[in-house]
Amino acid sequence: MNRSSVTAVVLHFRTPEKTLNCVESLWVGGIESVVLVDNSQDGGLSLKSMSAGFEGLSQRGLCIQLISPVRNLGFAAGVNLAIESVVRDEGARVLLINSDAVLNEKALRAMSEAIDLGMDLVAPLLEGEGAFDKRGEVFSYQRWLGLHVPTWFPGAIDFLSGACLLLSPRLISLHPIFDDEFFFYGEDVELSYRARKCGMRLCQLQDVAIKHLGSSSSNKGSLFYEYHTVRGHWLLARKLARTGAEKVVAVVAHAVVLSLRAVWRSFRKRNSKPLLALMMAAIDLITGRRRDLTPSVPGRSES
Repeated sequence: MNRSSVTAVVLHFRTPEKTLNCVESLWVGGIESVVLVDNSQDGGLSLKSMSAGFEGLSQRGLCIQLISPVRNLGFAAGVNLAIESVVRDEGARVLLINSDAVLNEKALRAMSEAIDLGMDLVAPLLEGEGAFDKRGEVFSYQRWLGLHVPTWFPGAIDFLSGACLLLSPRLISLHPIFDDEFFFYGEDVELSYRARKCGMRLCQLQDVAIKHLGSSSSNKGSLFYEYHTVRGHWLLARKLARTGAEKVVAVVAHAVVLSLRAVWRSFRKRNSKPLLALMMAAIDLITGRRRDLTPSVPGRSES
C-alpha cells in the first residue's frame, strides 16, 4: 500500500479502546503520521493503558506523536495546538478525525483526490450511531434558531461535520483553524461558515463513508455535555449573525429554542441538568466566563 503524506490529528478523552481502534484504522487506511492530543485530564491513566498498542503500531511503521496537556483543552483548542506543534510544511494536509471514528483507505483516497481538484475542506459521509448524514444528506444549521434543519430551510448554513475532515494547505494557512472560544460543539459550523467567507471550497463526498459512533467520549447527558453544547449554540448565535439586527433576532430566538430544548431534555431524562446547563451557559456568555466541568476520574483527586 502506498502511504499517504497526510498527518492525522486525533483527540483522546478516556476511551482507550476506541482511540486505539481509530489509530489502528488510520494505519490500515494509509496514514503514516498521527498526532494524538490527550485531553483526558486523568494524569495519563488512559494513555498508559494504550502504550502497548501504540508500541505495536510504532513497530509497524506508524509515527505517533503524543501531546499531553495538563488539563482538558476541548476539541477546538486541542486541534489548534496539534496543528501548531507539527505542521511546518507549506504543502501539508491534515486529517482531523474523532477518536470514536474509523477511517478506511477508500475514504482517505477520495478525500485526497478532492483536495487535488481544488477543494479546501472535505468530509466523507458518516455511518453509525448518531450519524444523521448516512444517506447523503448535507449537515445544515439554522443560524437564527440553533437547529439542524434541511438545506432548503430559510437561514440554513451548510457545514461539514468535524468528526472527519481533510484540510488543504490553503485552509491550514487560516490557523488557528478553529475558534477556541468553542469547547466541543459548534466549532465545525463556525469553521465552515468562516472558510466560505474567505473563499474556500468545501466538499461533502456522497459516495464514501466512515464509521462513527457519535458522542461516545463526551458523556452525553452529563452537565459537562449539556453545558458545552448549549454554550456552543449561544456562541453560534453571536458569531453567525451578519448584522446587529440578525444578532438580536438570533439571541432572542435561541433563548426560546434552547429553553424549550432544556425543558424537554430535563423531562425526558428526569433530572435538572439541561436546565442548569442552560442557565450556567447564558450567565457565562454574558460575563465572558467559560467553565471546564470536565468530570473527575473516580478514585483520583484533582489538583
